[in-house]
Amino acid sequence: MTTLPVNGQRTVTGRLVDPETGKPVKGGTIFLPEKNLKAVSNSLGYFQLQADSSAIIEVAGDGYSTIKVKLPVGNHFRIELKKISVNSDQDHKEFKVYEELPTFPGGMQNFVKYIHENIKLPREVRYGTVSGKVQVEFVIDSLGQIPPNKIKISQGLCKLCDEEAVRLIRESPKWNPAIQRDKPVNVMMHLPITFK
Repeated sequence: MTTLPVNGQRTVTGRLVDPETGKPVKGGTIFLPEKNLKAVSNSLGYFQLQADSSAIIEVAGDGYSTIKVKLPVGNHFRIELKKISVNSDQDHKEFKVYEELPTFPGGMQNFVKYIHENIKLPREVRYGTVSGKVQVEFVIDSLGQIPPNKIKISQGLCKLCDEEAVRLIRESPKWNPAIQRDKPVNVMMHLPITFK
């Protein structure tokens, strides 16, 4: 593990997410006032920025309130933006930055390996009549487990592919949970599973 100086430059990767829907916030702006630098989140909510370790960033999205965030210690984190509420000024101040996102044991390459070794391709895929991706939403709880009732398809492909994607996530090995303020927390994940 590399130790960074307090004010050392580093490249950070973040993700903007709507906590109510769990969906990524596309086109959100991330502004670093001290350097006059700006980044924009992509269609999956991800952005990259080079900043000092102690930097404060301003984050905003269309229909979301602007917030200021001190960069977390980790180089990968998630920011939950709250939609602007007409009823209360306090509501839209809430957000979460996860210092450490959940990780699959051995990293994402091991997750891909798990999928490849365990996927049961439906007949339509094997015969080449169906191919594509199934987008799966699921919660990884503070124990690293995935509750079966917290798995759903956000973008399906076909009935059998969708069912197989849910099965793969349901039977997945335990993950390492997300960490917030030195405590494990629940996090919503979004992952594609490819059928071809």
